Amino acid sequence: GSSVRNSVSVSPPMDQWILLLLVAGAVTLQGCGSRSSPGPTTALTTSTTSTTTSTTSTTTAIPSPPWVPAMPPAGPRPLGPAEPLRGICYKALPCKSRGACEGASADLLEPAYSLQWDAKGRDDLGSIQRLGANAARLYHAIGRDMSEDHGDFLDRAFELGLHVLPSFDDMSCPEHDCYDSWKSAALSAFKVGYANGTAWHPSIWAVILLHEPDLLPCPDGGAWCRVKRALSALEGVIAAETEAGLA
Repeated sequence: GSSVRNSVSVSPPMDQWILLLLVAGAVTLQGCGSRSSPGPTTALTTSTTSTTTSTTSTTTAIPSPPWVPAMPPAGPRPLGPAEPLRGICYKALPCKSRGACEGASADLLEPAYSLQWDAKGRDDLGSIQRLGANAARLYHAIGRDMSEDHGDFLDRAFELGLHVLPSFDDMSCPEHDCYDSWKSAALSAFKVGYANGTAWHPSIWAVILLHEPDLLPCPDGGAWCRVKRALSALEGVIAAETEAGLA
């Protein structure tokens, strides 16, 4: 029994064998490091290697919807019959807020607004045609200041097959007599594109003499003042046609 205990006692435990192997490895590997390493040492040195993981993030841009070019200008269409009338009231003044166009001309037939209605711009008249309309009603189109050319607008409307219904502006009618103001305005209009030889421009289907005359109150509550304005305005336009040689 004692021989067995002695044989077991002279055999070092497993953890001592591991320690001896580590010490022996440390002594054997001494001097394998830097050339400036010190002399032999019996200290057990452990080294820890730190591994840094670098993460690269790649951002993929979300593709934007494909660019949609503007619609090409509307093509020509013969000027067909005005009836049945399918008209659109056109008063697209470029005002982003109330009062922004204060003092500006409200006559959209002027060349200054051509980038809105012409084929070289937004082509509003072409859009009106695409919607299926055959006429466009204009406001303040014949009035006080008729120095700007209106022919380009009328020509474009005629090219698109659109009838134009221009409205006279609100002008002075002393004692409800509009004859002089309407005659003068019509004669000026004939000089800036409304006349084509001895006739109105072919795109003109009708002219609107008065805008909402029923809203004008007569002094005694009757209707005579509105009737007088309408008849005197009509007489003024007929006199202008005669003087200008229009049929």
